[in-house]
Amino acid sequence: MIFIEEFPDYCETLTDAPRIYKEESAFDILSSIIGRRIYLQWGEDHIYPNIYKIYIGKSTAYRKSTMQKIQKRFVENVIGFDSLLANRFSYEGLISFIEKQKHVISYFDEFANLYEILLKNYTLSPEAFLTEIFECPDMKREGALVSKNIVLKDVFINIIGATTESWLLKNMNESSVRGGFLPRFLFVWAKEKESTMPIPSAPDKRQRGLLLGRLNGIMELVGNGEPVPMVMSNEAKNVYVRFHDLLDRNYLNTDSLYSPFYSRALTYVLKYAMLIAIDYENSFTITESSMEMAVIKIDRLLKGFKEFTNEEVTFNKYQATRKRVKDFINAKGEVMTKDMLQGLKMPAKELQGVIQTLLDEETIHARPIKSGNNKMTNLYSINGKQ
Repeated sequence: MIFIEEFPDYCETLTDAPRIYKEESAFDILSSIIGRRIYLQWGEDHIYPNIYKIYIGKSTAYRKSTMQKIQKRFVENVIGFDSLLANRFSYEGLISFIEKQKHVISYFDEFANLYEILLKNYTLSPEAFLTEIFECPDMKREGALVSKNIVLKDVFINIIGATTESWLLKNMNESSVRGGFLPRFLFVWAKEKESTMPIPSAPDKRQRGLLLGRLNGIMELVGNGEPVPMVMSNEAKNVYVRFHDLLDRNYLNTDSLYSPFYSRALTYVLKYAMLIAIDYENSFTITESSMEMAVIKIDRLLKGFKEFTNEEVTFNKYQATRKRVKDFINAKGEVMTKDMLQGLKMPAKELQGVIQTLLDEETIHARPIKSGNNKMTNLYSINGKQ
């Protein structure tokens, strides 16, 4: 049995959610149960198969929350309840939960609830933290918002959200895009529902048992010891390079709104290829066919997202703000965030978003230092000038 193929069919009698929701949910479940047990070496970094994802539909009739409930039941049956993060949390609560559990899965049936938390006026916001922890790094947190120094090691976090078309278009502005947080998400958009189901059927217990058996078999394959390194065949590398070159020619070297999303899509192709190789081939080698399937899946999501937004979100104002910050750093040589806040007279959240974008682009460099109160902070400089 191949979970990615069979799970969507199992869901067909349970809900009239769009087929793409069911297909994408299979990847979310695999990612959530596997966690850090596999990784792909990428230069000096490790890529883990974690996922940030938002399901978009016109209304509640698209059954976004229903699919989340189905997902959660499968995850709970395999790895238990402890990793599930509550819908409401503070910055300190979030960090404490991750420190305790390490492996964290967060479901938001209304992504607006997460956004409400992120919009709180923190000096170091949960949004900046969730942007950084997407890479599953080892981290240290200290300062006024955390009651004790916390070291986060071996972390893994999935965020699965849902929202309406109108809410996302209203709230997705240039700052949220260029700040780095939203581009770390995959967007699953269903233009229309294929069918309606006034009365859903009870779960097929036999099929459910077979699916859970497959997930438990995958858990046995990946083990529970040290993370297992995955490798790419030469043929898989060729497929990836072709996809990379396609995006590079059309999106990555432009000021298009879509550039940050397409840049992250390259990482997601690798994450999906890892999951496909495990499920389809019971293998830690990513083959040509696994990579081709990953490219098809991610390309479909990118095209859907582009059709959905239809370039309705502009960022001319953002570009001007980005240039102001870059020019300020360039003029000062090296500068701390507090000096930028004073000199540029702009909101802390907006500045943090621009700084994160410049770091992602490798336009600027961050040098950690101890400030006057003996706490760690960063000095920012233009790359090549520090």
